[in-house]
Amino acid sequence: MEDSTFTVSNLGMFSISEFASIINQPNSAILSDGTIEEKPVVRNGQIVVGIP
Repeated sequence: MEDSTFTVSNLGMFSISEFASIINQPNSAILSDGTIEEKPVVRNGQIVVGIP
């Protein structure tokens, strides 16, 4: 990888929900994306499965 300014790091396919990414030079930012977890949430007074 050369001459990039932004990196996307995705570990969601490994069922990892949280992790810390390291910004490599010369990048100015990095987006760290983990897995989507369905959890019980309250909607309209009902407990349903959703993404909080």
